Amino acid sequence: MPRLIERLSDEDGAVRYWAATGLANFGAPAGSAEPFLRARLTDESPDVPIAVAQALCQMGRIDLGLPTLIEELKHDDPWLRLAAANAIDYVGEKAGPAVPAMRSFMASDDRENLFVRWVFGNTLRTLKLDPKPR
Repeated sequence: MPRLIERLSDEDGAVRYWAATGLANFGAPAGSAEPFLRARLTDESPDVPIAVAQALCQMGRIDLGLPTLIEELKHDDPWLRLAAANAIDYVGEKAGPAVPAMRSFMASDDRENLFVRWVFGNTLRTLKLDPKPR
């Protein structure tokens, strides 16, 4: 874990991304990494804040991670929106505060958000908030 924390400061965004992803896999035991992760919530590499937010959620800090994931749903890049949607889906039952954003995407007929809508349809069904299969 100390090496992963150290790698959060690497000059290469891909290394920072994988460090955050590795810390997410530790879950709650990675709690000592929280201040280092928080510092990367506004990382200039667009994939890093999503991985960091997911790591924070995995550590139980939904209050810190979920708002970033919801904000990333507004990103111009559809693949980053999809990454944020997948991270929200992974949060599971604690993703309640993201339900309005999920429902907003479900109401959209924008083809660029088709995969995001599919992920959120699954998430809402899993949370038993939308029983209709799509």
